[in-house]
Amino acid sequence: MTTSGVAAIERLFDEHDAHGWHPGAHLLVVRHGQIVVDRFVGLADPERQRPVAPDTLWLLFSATKPYVAVSVLKLATEGKIDLDAPVARYWPDFGQRDKGAITVRQVLTHRAGIPNAHPDRAPWYWPSWRLTTRAIARSAPEFPPGEEVAYHALTFGWILGEIVRQVDGRPLDRYVAEEICQPMGLHHTYMRLPRRLWARRSVPVAQHDDKDLREVVLILNRRLVRGSLVPAASGHATIYDHALFYQLLLQRGVWENRQLLRPEVIELLITPSNPDPGQMDRVLMRQSRWAHGVSLGGPPRGSYITFMGRNSGPHTFGHGGMRSHAAWGDLDRQLICVYFTNGLLNTATSDRRSLEMSDAVLAACL
Repeated sequence: MTTSGVAAIERLFDEHDAHGWHPGAHLLVVRHGQIVVDRFVGLADPERQRPVAPDTLWLLFSATKPYVAVSVLKLATEGKIDLDAPVARYWPDFGQRDKGAITVRQVLTHRAGIPNAHPDRAPWYWPSWRLTTRAIARSAPEFPPGEEVAYHALTFGWILGEIVRQVDGRPLDRYVAEEICQPMGLHHTYMRLPRRLWARRSVPVAQHDDKDLREVVLILNRRLVRGSLVPAASGHATIYDHALFYQLLLQRGVWENRQLLRPEVIELLITPSNPDPGQMDRVLMRQSRWAHGVSLGGPPRGSYITFMGRNSGPHTFGHGGMRSHAAWGDLDRQLICVYFTNGLLNTATSDRRSLEMSDAVLAACL
């Protein structure tokens, strides 16, 4: 990366902080396995006046989804899950109310037609996996399965997590810990926040300029919610652990000379879900480029401009998180960008923050 490009990235990071868009932030850029930019600023917990630090545990929001997807794809490449089989093959109760034909692949690609279910709007369900999954099993599709793209913000994780539990026998958080995190030495990644870490290292989220987010912020800052297994959104990690997870993917599953994931996992993960790269998402109400659990990069088209940058390519992949995070990797450039903040913004400003940083990171590689 060019010296001038790195300097531009660091100036932009300072500008975003000066805008007051977040109480605290951490940016990490990695190229060819080497850290190029590592900047953090501000407060992780304004109430306790605790600053952002290298060991800060960030709530990942939807940036948790790639861990879920990789878990399912790992089992698929081992022959334990057929992506084109009905979910009901592995979780029979799911087949009720016209959901019998919904496939595992349709859930992975946000085409299952059940983007919302009662537990989405009932956080008091979340501490109980049994109550949550039972309510989802009793839910009916909103759209004909397989026909519409509709972002499954939370149901994505509960459905796929229950498939993993039914197939493997372990709850998803244990599966991720034992199959991914422990072999990699990711000692600061959790699918839900352990009680012992609540007061010491958790990061409250802050609403900045969108009044509609106030209730969401109150819910997400509750200890009971942070400790619940909501696989599409409840992950916590340090920025370094999260970047290492992406490094594993860039290395096509190889970690310290060991094939931790089969290369097919990464190939499936970034396989586009539709030949039309700009299909309208019925929930997000914007064009989308979904693969199998991640979003894909590429040049602007229609109303779609990826948060991964205007010069990103088809092998750029990642996932944002609740108008506050952006995390992506680029296989061709061997590049990782993770930008964590604790400031929830309106959609337009959040998109601007992520896009400006991603554009700057990509420009530095030219």
